[in-house]
Amino acid sequence: LTFFGPRYIGVDFSDIQFVDIAKGFGAQAERVEDPADLPAALERAISSGETYLVDVLIDPDENVWTEPF
Repeated sequence: LTFFGPRYIGVDFSDIQFVDIAKGFGAQAERVEDPADLPAALERAISSGETYLVDVLIDPDENVWTEPF
């Protein structure tokens, strides 16, 4: 991964509906948009005992990379 200043080099695939894709494969899934909702979503995923996707939206302007990047 290479980045220059606050801009990262990458691809924006727009808004892929991972929840719909997962459900199409027979998995349970949900999207989390508010960080406060993440713990409950993870609890549902773990307690389901099945394949479960949690799609967590992240602000594209937020710096999510840490060292060594």
